[in-house]
Amino acid sequence: MDVALLLAIPAVKKIIDLYRFLAEGSVQWHAALLTVGSWVLGTAVIALVGSSSLGPDLGLSGLSLADLALWGVALGSTAGVVHDFVPAANNLIE
Repeated sequence: MDVALLLAIPAVKKIIDLYRFLAEGSVQWHAALLTVGSWVLGTAVIALVGSSSLGPDLGLSGLSLADLALWGVALGSTAGVVHDFVPAANNLIE
């Protein structure tokens, strides 16, 4: 399986979460804002790393705007999924 496809899985989960948060109305606006914020920060991190000396080594230099956005959303979504998973795993252990 391609790595890009694996990175798309958390992004799809977070897009569904975002839709659910927005559909529930004003009660979940903060969660929707955090989801979009994680995507923006993920994109900023990918842009920063891509423009650094590590960029060519990691294959992140010279990304198009669309590639930059997709990798940033994938990074932000993966961080969100891990953040959601850790408390669930702790509840199973306790």
